[in-house]
Amino acid sequence: MCPTGSASRERRRGRTHRGFLPELRPLGFTGISKTQLRNVHNIPAHQGMALYAAGKALDRPEWCTQAGEFMQKVTAAQQPGGYWVEHSGPVVSYNFVYVDALGAYYDMSGDK
Repeated sequence: MCPTGSASRERRRGRTHRGFLPELRPLGFTGISKTQLRNVHNIPAHQGMALYAAGKALDRPEWCTQAGEFMQKVTAAQQPGGYWVEHSGPVVSYNFVYVDALGAYYDMSGDK
């Protein structure tokens, strides 16, 4: 049976929040913040978007700032032809990944 009371929800929320904030190991959003937003690439673009969402949800404004700065780099890396370069050339199928990350980030942030 799954507990449904308010105290139970608070316990689950506390466990979930602790899972996102492991300060001593490179996991979760703490790890993304510390190690993953160094170079523009399709996966870090999604990690940046997710870090912004986590920053809003977990009241970590520094994550939102860091994610916003990284997403600006992602935007600046788009080529005039509308694609991002990976592995020394355009990889058109990754455009979806970049646009998805940027669209979700923009929807949450309203950043221009």
